[in-house]
Amino acid sequence: TFLLGPPNKWRRTVFSLDGFEDVFERSVLGVVSQPDLLVGGVSKTPVATEVTERVDLALASLENDNTTLGSLVLLGDSVLHSRVNAEETRQVANLCSLRPLKNSQKVRITPVYSEGQWKSLVVLALRWHTLCLLVTIDTALMSVLPKMTQFEQMWEYMLSQTPIPTSVVSFSMSEVLGLDLIAFVLHDRVRCKTIAPPLRDDPSRVLHTATLVWFMRAAQEAFYQSKLSTVQLTKAHYKFFAVCDDNYQVFILGGKAVPSDRLEVEASRIVSFFKVLL
Repeated sequence: TFLLGPPNKWRRTVFSLDGFEDVFERSVLGVVSQPDLLVGGVSKTPVATEVTERVDLALASLENDNTTLGSLVLLGDSVLHSRVNAEETRQVANLCSLRPLKNSQKVRITPVYSEGQWKSLVVLALRWHTLCLLVTIDTALMSVLPKMTQFEQMWEYMLSQTPIPTSVVSFSMSEVLGLDLIAFVLHDRVRCKTIAPPLRDDPSRVLHTATLVWFMRAAQEAFYQSKLSTVQLTKAHYKFFAVCDDNYQVFILGGKAVPSDRLEVEASRIVSFFKVLL
């Protein structure tokens, strides 16, 4: 929908994914290797409150006309700060992750459909970050480039004066879980943000990932169809626990020998540890 518009406007006789094959394949097949895609969240870069306030003011300076509808700054595949709602943030971040600017490409404009209207997404490569601007669909690229270029100059000055992260902060699984615990995914349902550290690099990594995805699908079905708030499952050599409330979803995978009550305790600890970073 974000790229093709509302489904009720699609003409099935001429419907084609030409030009979108890479986005479609990576968004569908990527779920197998990226369990966080199942919950529909985006990665969030931890930023101090005072830095967030300065970045927000800088982005607000881009929105002082009737053509600019919102803005956000990305750091790699992670969101540094956004001035659009959670769903639109997710859509923009995922599109930029699936189809990033490459090599010497500096800027790109793409028509997108969001919040009931067509818009243009303008993406500008900064030195370490990516600036994304949503403008009205009839806005010409050349009319918005001057203020984005001016923002780039201001951003370079801010980087010299403010501790804005220039590299993605990542957590190894071993920093968070013991060796008998394999993986977890934490999703903030309110802000649509997700923490999913990469699994440990060992020969069973692919199997662990596929198993986590299988369990997560089963848990989500139980959450949304059976209205359960917790799910415990055991299969082969694995034990799985998931919990869902109004604010968070936590999915955690361990070895079969791990006590079930420990998985529940670890899920609560993960929320307490990471919620300040989301």
